[in-house]
Amino acid sequence: MIILFLLFLNSEIKELKWIDPLGRRPKGYEEWQREVSHEKEKGLGNVRQTGKENLCALIVNAEIYRDLISEIDQFASDLQNEGWSVRIDTVRGVSPSDLRTHLASLNNLKGAIFIGEVPVAWCESYGFGVEEYPVDLYFMDLNGNWIDSDRDGKYDNHTGDVNPEIWVGRLYSRPLTWDSEVRLLKNYFRKNHLYRTGLLSVPHRALSYVDDDWQGFGDCSLSLVYSDVTVLETPSLTTAADFRNRLRQGFEWIQVCSHSSPWGHTFAIPGGYSGTVSNAEIFALEPYALFFNLFACSGTRFVEENYSAGWYIFQNPYGLLAVGSAKVGSMLYFQDFYRPLGRDSCVGEAFKAWFIRNGQSSRAWFYGLNIMGDPTLKPNRREGGFAERPIWSGDGKGLDVEIVSPHSETDNGPSVLLTPDNKIWVVWTTGRNPSNGRFDIASAYRDNFWHDAGFVGPHTYWDVFPSLTQDQNGNPLCVWSHFDYSNNHSAYNLYYSIYRNSWSPRERFVVDTSCALNSSLCRDSNNLVRVFFQSRRRGNLDIYTATFNGTVWSQPIPVTTSPDDEMAPRSLVDRNGRVWVFYNRYQNDGSKIFSSYESSGLWVEIGPISGESKRAYHPSATLDGDNHIWVVWQGFDEGNGNLYGSYWNGRNFSLPIRITSDTTNEVFPDLATDIRGRPILVYQTNRDGNWDIYYSYYENGSWRIGQPVERNTGVDINPRVLTRQEECWVIWQNFTNNNWEIFAKRLELVGEREEKERRRFLRTNPFLQVRNRELYDIKGERVRNQKIGSGVYFEKRGGEIFKVIFVR
Repeated sequence: MIILFLLFLNSEIKELKWIDPLGRRPKGYEEWQREVSHEKEKGLGNVRQTGKENLCALIVNAEIYRDLISEIDQFASDLQNEGWSVRIDTVRGVSPSDLRTHLASLNNLKGAIFIGEVPVAWCESYGFGVEEYPVDLYFMDLNGNWIDSDRDGKYDNHTGDVNPEIWVGRLYSRPLTWDSEVRLLKNYFRKNHLYRTGLLSVPHRALSYVDDDWQGFGDCSLSLVYSDVTVLETPSLTTAADFRNRLRQGFEWIQVCSHSSPWGHTFAIPGGYSGTVSNAEIFALEPYALFFNLFACSGTRFVEENYSAGWYIFQNPYGLLAVGSAKVGSMLYFQDFYRPLGRDSCVGEAFKAWFIRNGQSSRAWFYGLNIMGDPTLKPNRREGGFAERPIWSGDGKGLDVEIVSPHSETDNGPSVLLTPDNKIWVVWTTGRNPSNGRFDIASAYRDNFWHDAGFVGPHTYWDVFPSLTQDQNGNPLCVWSHFDYSNNHSAYNLYYSIYRNSWSPRERFVVDTSCALNSSLCRDSNNLVRVFFQSRRRGNLDIYTATFNGTVWSQPIPVTTSPDDEMAPRSLVDRNGRVWVFYNRYQNDGSKIFSSYESSGLWVEIGPISGESKRAYHPSATLDGDNHIWVVWQGFDEGNGNLYGSYWNGRNFSLPIRITSDTTNEVFPDLATDIRGRPILVYQTNRDGNWDIYYSYYENGSWRIGQPVERNTGVDINPRVLTRQEECWVIWQNFTNNNWEIFAKRLELVGEREEKERRRFLRTNPFLQVRNRELYDIKGERVRNQKIGSGVYFEKRGGEIFKVIFVR
């Protein structure tokens, strides 16, 4: 998605673009209103105040205050030790105007720090097109007039004394769904205390990373604070791959200038683009830096799920503060910000001084500026004393790990499939296309070794979110989202291609003005390919489905029609031929796991499967050997991220079962079923101090304790799992030597060999008449092709299910 805005502040400054490779649009006021908590209880109460001069107000969401008492007490003590008076207030359900009035009533107030879900004011402007955005300047200017002329809940004018009287910073982790809100805040306060006491530091130097359109910005005035500033602004060298590397090198302060969205930075090279560093990479790579100035569209737009600035400051073990904008626009006139910092001002005072001097020169450009983090912080003058960040070198793999298709460009987001000819297929998103540097879909397969990778329907613009299934003849069928860019229609649509000795030309089959994303595929008992995806074509996110009969696709129809947002669909077909889809739904300021199945052409919903959980995400599902559907998801209700599961016994889903219980995070599950009918679970965890892939399986009524698939010094994320005869394969992405690769490994599961010898039996192919028998593969899909491969199948006879193990 590209939305173009022109800057008229200076004829030498290039145009600024919102660029999001996944086609996402900024969340509007009405959508945010539907999602945010609307508490019946309202109140703003004082906990305590120490001192009267140089006052810093901590405004804490009442719901989470009790979980953070010790951390906030330590934070208040640290502030007092540095000369601040501290007032702690809790807030619940009040309006932005109530909070602003309260702040205006406090004597000698210098600034406020909002912790957790604290009121948000919204503004609308028309300078660079219609924009709606959260505006923290509303709480900084305590005596100006904020006007909502059309009474739609968004301020559209600002008059009177418009300069800020105080500074404001936010510590807001609730939208970060890859970890727990409270856990992230606890960790932030821990880092904050370590920094103030000299126990957390990085090299006292800065990085100015300036992409092509702003060549000439130089050090962005960072030399007013740091004597050691690295400047990168050569157009051919500022790339996504290089920026990833710089994030790990150790800089106290990083300023990045790039076209962006709330979910990542996109970089250009002469004649095209050179990749995107996404929010997921920021989360996984844990940048070795403390402060960030994001000259990047909407990098601090904190109302968006998993916004980039959130992961810059809440990742572990570094990150403390990010300055940026919640809309299109960013800071300019950098000297007016960095000069006060270089003279020992805290970030909040420098930001306020900058705004008084420059804020009115272009409201449409500057009114979205804000601070994420603690504005009382200052850059550290102490030299040395920092811990060197480990460098991930070598090939990053163990002896049994295979690299699917080595390449110097980023490979990520694998999807996997086993075809009837016993080949393991993998498709993934890649930046390896030399013609444009954007995302394409690559594929490779393994019989006895991995064959060379090829492209699936390459095109100029972005291709993302590939998924796989078999067509009616057992051939790999790939569906993905492609960004169609034109003057009349710019959105992600669904495309497909079928492999018959080579991938067929790409064909579009879903046109969606609101973006069709996150597809999931299966094949039903009528031999129809089913696709499920998420779309906002009715305003909110719903799950849609369409079918493919081998020739044409049907028109999509909605599976869900609630006013809430449903996303992340995962589908399967059970032994009775019933089609299921699982997804998470955002409702009542939380997320729950639901399912729907098709009955006589209608969709019947069951849920929430996740019970009373309010923070359940990313479901995965499989069908076990006892015809139970297992669903596993990640949940954060108990602080850290753990995995939970439930199974369908033919009548209802069981109560949620806790599968993992480590004190760190276990997230992003994927499921398959092995030859013995056992559900196999893979997931990523940072229990060993680094993101690794672990596995577990269900046997004799319980889930086994998780074990590592592979321990290495790199980052391992996004696992997928499939089974091939007696083999269990795990596919994932690994970051080593400044590059993402797709890794694969065959697992040896405990007890597999003995069971294999005891249960194997043979039939020769002529005696297995597939045509006259009702056989299903391990995913529950009907087997209709007589050229079936060796493996485990299930036969339905007389209302009962029998396991058939077939070896050629």
